[in-house]
Amino acid sequence: MSKRSPIEVLFMSPDSNDTGTRPGRDSQAQRENTRRKILATALAEFAAQGYFAASTRDIARRAGMAAGLMYRYFPTKEELLRELIDRSVAAWKDERQRRIGERPFADLREFLATELVFQRDFLLDDRSDTGRFFLRHLFQDQLPGRGKLIACLLPGETLAAQIAAAQERGELKPKVTAEAVRSLAEMVCAKFLHSFYFPDPDWPVADAAALRPRIENCLQAVFANVLKAPAVKKPPVSRETLQGNLF
Repeated sequence: MSKRSPIEVLFMSPDSNDTGTRPGRDSQAQRENTRRKILATALAEFAAQGYFAASTRDIARRAGMAAGLMYRYFPTKEELLRELIDRSVAAWKDERQRRIGERPFADLREFLATELVFQRDFLLDDRSDTGRFFLRHLFQDQLPGRGKLIACLLPGETLAAQIAAAQERGELKPKVTAEAVRSLAEMVCAKFLHSFYFPDPDWPVADAAALRPRIENCLQAVFANVLKAPAVKKPPVSRETLQGNLF
């Protein structure tokens, strides 16, 4: 059995392989156990097949139960999807808090580089059905509840706080507004996510060691007109380095 990542705990109960009843067993605990098993199985199926291709009957069969029992918990496939989205978003936020939290950053570029590396690690974690679930559905326009997936991947309030801190440190160039910096940062995040969905051989997202320096070079170039040079200057970005850049 493959090892599950910590975020899968949101979908699995300690006794997730048991869906039968036992004399004297608490019925509420049993119902929650069955519910979690359905969710874990559906997460794996949606991650592998996609929401529109997956079958609720296949999910029930893989979970080892009759379809009728599963429908008692989730009458429609869309209800099952929306529950998975809510739990996946919660898993993302919990893991992000664990990895990034309220840690201080030297400047805005460092925050964005750390954020993007976290996104890469979460979404490309080969132990996690949750990351694959995100990737498969991020750009499916007709997916019910898709907006929640997109919204949680953008730094949001954390980004606003980091931009405010950058202003206090004097990082923004004269006449540059916080809103302009935020728009540019959100564009960077969106483009980065796009590179996961449409892999670019010139953008080494699969190589964790090579990715961070590449991100830092790109951020240095993209924000050159709105942010002052960092206190510790990095080597200038060459034309060859930026060639193939997703921007």
